[in-house]
Amino acid sequence: MKLAVIYYSVTHNTSAMAEYVVQGMNSVEGVQARAFSIDAADADFIRGCAGIVFGSPTYAGAPSAEFCAFLEKDAKKFAPGGKLGGAFATEQYIHGGATNAIMDILRHLLVLGMMVYSSGSACGKPVIHYGPVQVSPDTRGYRDLFITYGVRFARQALKAAGQTAAAQPDSGGCVLEPAGPGDISAVFALYEKRVRWMNEKGIRQWNSGGRRCPEAGRRTLAGPRRLGGVLSP
Repeated sequence: MKLAVIYYSVTHNTSAMAEYVVQGMNSVEGVQARAFSIDAADADFIRGCAGIVFGSPTYAGAPSAEFCAFLEKDAKKFAPGGKLGGAFATEQYIHGGATNAIMDILRHLLVLGMMVYSSGSACGKPVIHYGPVQVSPDTRGYRDLFITYGVRFARQALKAAGQTAAAQPDSGGCVLEPAGPGDISAVFALYEKRVRWMNEKGIRQWNSGGRRCPEAGRRTLAGPRRLGGVLSP
């Protein structure tokens, strides 16, 4: 599977982070990843990628003007629709607006029809809410964070493609195991069992699907329901 990282860099902080992400991706078996500056992107390689991560420095709490122009004018030529997408940003000081820059990039990716991924809290620590952030000029200090993000992104890309990486935890403790056909049914059964137990015990908690029980003067748990094969509370 091929993956790409596309970035814009002026002082080489963003390019260094891009190479760390690629290093993490390439550590996952079955993945071939490369990093490209926006002005030297290999369109043929990127069009054949299953996922693309985009990175930019932060200016005035947003991606650079050059990177925004690239997203609006040139990104479509890489056939991004349906691919897994992610983002990272660099900033000159703490609270320099990099999170806003990442969110701007992710909004562009959604408009382009990409499936966005950050790993969030699902893989444990380090938690990466929207995408990794580096504060310049420290590049080595953020190496492990960006490598971890690359590993997680690559494993998720394999999973999305119906493949699986070796069941080996990254530094954040994230393990991807093959999903069996009975997994959803098993989760559904456990959820229903828990709902029944909580209702019997009169535990005063409910989810958004809770309903009023006039006899007891409290709410009960409505339990999950199936929507198009997806488990929903």
